[in-house]
Amino acid sequence: MNEAGSKILMKDIACTLGVSTSLVSKVLSNRLGTSGVSEATAARIKMHAQEMGYQLNQSARALRCGRQNTLGVFMHHQGEPGIGIMERILLGISEEAHRAQQKLLVTLFERNDELFSTSSAGYSGLVDGVIVAGVDHQDMKNQLLNMVRSGTPVASIYTTPVAQEIPNVYTDETELGDMALQHLIERGCKRIGLLQTRPARHKGRARLLLAAGLENDPSLIFDSGDLLFTFEAGVMVAQKIINEKIDLDGLVFDSDAQAQGALNILLKAGIQVPEQIKLVAISGSPQCRHAMVPLTSVSNQQEAMGRQAVQVVMQMLKGEHPGHVHILPVLHPRASTGC
Repeated sequence: MNEAGSKILMKDIACTLGVSTSLVSKVLSNRLGTSGVSEATAARIKMHAQEMGYQLNQSARALRCGRQNTLGVFMHHQGEPGIGIMERILLGISEEAHRAQQKLLVTLFERNDELFSTSSAGYSGLVDGVIVAGVDHQDMKNQLLNMVRSGTPVASIYTTPVAQEIPNVYTDETELGDMALQHLIERGCKRIGLLQTRPARHKGRARLLLAAGLENDPSLIFDSGDLLFTFEAGVMVAQKIINEKIDLDGLVFDSDAQAQGALNILLKAGIQVPEQIKLVAISGSPQCRHAMVPLTSVSNQQEAMGRQAVQVVMQMLKGEHPGHVHILPVLHPRASTGC
């Protein structure tokens, strides 16, 4: 607003700087094309616009571009309550959408028919692009491809891609398991157990143990069964280790909840962590920092995946053809492995 309280217009900025209104419009709308304006002049226009309190009319801009500046986000909740996997993905999406000046239309779903009854927004012009995330829905391939063919860009945040035409943002499952196991090997563990829920993560187990000169003992691989990624699965394996006096000095878990369940039982039984058994969890929720013994974890970078998915959709809206995006996992060493 100026001193009289009226809205600042592009022509006001142009008059102040002695340049054309069309040039100000091109600079502030990032549509310079072949105008040949210098970086110094463009920077000066942006600086004065900010100083004068100019605000770009996003609705008018959307009308000119034929876009709504809105992304649809469709999520099937993944992970145990409190772990926060989906919350961190959505946080990353929100941060990047804000940076890209995009609004979000967020819908939670569990069944394919729920998704496609709500995602009709993509056909009616309410959203410019779509991100699907959470539990993989490989059987949605044809419906998602139809959405793409109708002109709505789609990106996924799934374990594996739905189709080549739909860019997928992911962390490699085997890399997660390899990083957890390799850390325990480097910390000096000789007999490393595994509470396994997602076998794809542990394809490299035999290879890494062999390379380290360690035995790949199948009796040290425990299946979580129907307990899956839960706290109770960790309790189950810890009680088995104690009751059967199983000899091991390291344990990899497929979730933070599993690791916390095992940690509680081991400590109650007087088994010292990390002195007697070292623990590593895969997924890296904030809960790991607050465990009775802070848990070393391997994070699959949910926030980074959310940010990258927005970037992929924005690239597609510009007519670009990005491929799948591989996000590297990150190890967070903590007290449970003596770090």
